[in-house]
Amino acid sequence: MTARQSVFSTHLGLPYGEVSLTVDPKGPAVSLGARPTPSVADVRDAVREAIACAVDSPPLERMARGVRRVVVVLADATRRLPQGPMLEAVLERLDGLEVTLLVGGGLHGPSPVEALGLPASALGRWPIHQHDGRDRRSLVDLGPLSRSPALDSSWVAGQVSLGLADVLRKPRLRGLYGRLFRGLLAARAAAVNRLWVNRLCAEADLIVALGQITPHFLTGYSGGIKAVVPGAAGRATIVGNHLKILHASARPGLVEGNVVRAELEESVSLLPPIFIVNVVPAANGGPAAVVAGHPVGAHRSGVEVARSIYEIETPRAEAVIVGAAHPRTLNLYQLLKVLPAAASVVRPGGGICVAGPCPGGLGASTLLRQILFPCYMEALLPPRVELLLLSGLPARLANSALPFRAVASLDEAVARLRGRAGADGLLAVMDGSGPIVPLTDGLRPETPAQAKLVQ
Repeated sequence: MTARQSVFSTHLGLPYGEVSLTVDPKGPAVSLGARPTPSVADVRDAVREAIACAVDSPPLERMARGVRRVVVVLADATRRLPQGPMLEAVLERLDGLEVTLLVGGGLHGPSPVEALGLPASALGRWPIHQHDGRDRRSLVDLGPLSRSPALDSSWVAGQVSLGLADVLRKPRLRGLYGRLFRGLLAARAAAVNRLWVNRLCAEADLIVALGQITPHFLTGYSGGIKAVVPGAAGRATIVGNHLKILHASARPGLVEGNVVRAELEESVSLLPPIFIVNVVPAANGGPAAVVAGHPVGAHRSGVEVARSIYEIETPRAEAVIVGAAHPRTLNLYQLLKVLPAAASVVRPGGGICVAGPCPGGLGASTLLRQILFPCYMEALLPPRVELLLLSGLPARLANSALPFRAVASLDEAVARLRGRAGADGLLAVMDGSGPIVPLTDGLRPETPAQAKLVQ
């Protein structure tokens, strides 16, 4: 069954940054979230075991033989993983080597070191660098990434037609740039991308990358090579890759055949040897499993575990409230990654309230206003769905960014959603901390063009 619990007029918990809010749904409601799964007893031991049983890769100790410079790529503050014990277990295998720690923040900006969860034993012993994808001086061009056959001239022409039709159908100013220039964006997405990567990674003898595997709105599932590319990649590479958001295969749950992930994984052949250590978070946030090894093979092993946790059969609902825990709610850009799951559950004419404090403001405001929402997320929404935003953002800023109506309280959000859903309509309260992949009506994503029934 998809829902954790189906109830009538009871109170349900909603994660909201560092706290949990209580929702009084005022009618039929269902709680949706990842499938409860036990966490590993000891993270450090689980990482040691995963490293010893590396997938599609020699053990880390053997890969480290004869090398001098090792770069360990860390997750930045927008990711929540037990990085301390993970790093300690990795450094045990790298004793005596020249180790550099690199925070792979892509275009997120620097993260406070104290927010990275690093062990005290590593602080001061190993140099820590913050990657900045905008700093051309810190980047090396490793060459072209081959063009995806799915992004041909006919696809670009199709995007031009979609953009023009969208402008005629929705001639409002908000998001007009993205719709009007959809064809130009598609042409840029179809062009051959180049791999610009942090010099430390390019010149390393071995890269060890830490990360986590959860559903991701662009790459199907996060983790794997993503820690390095885009985590330690240059702005041109990241933008060129992210523009493939326009392709139908760029969606949660779809890994094989996903053009965004496929391009990222092409970079493996251009980079020094890479060994990943990825956790698969349980519903409670602790690691349910750890995988290690090759950035593709080990990632796929972790994805199978993640599917058993995050791919959930769900009912349709007239309204959805989706919240998330820190750090998913650092800014609006990160928070909106919960929207695709809600969009696949809500019925036409319903409503969605996205909830998170967003202390960091909008995040990537240009990407939000001009590309991410008008070209991708808006297209996921069923017709006539009202969007509400409960956040710490000033109402004027929230309303100017996207077609959301800012609400001042959870009670106001429920009242508006219940007005659309009706007294007997179903309200889904969703935990988006690790966004689920709703298998609405029993359908599971398989390829961009089709889905099949879950057996």
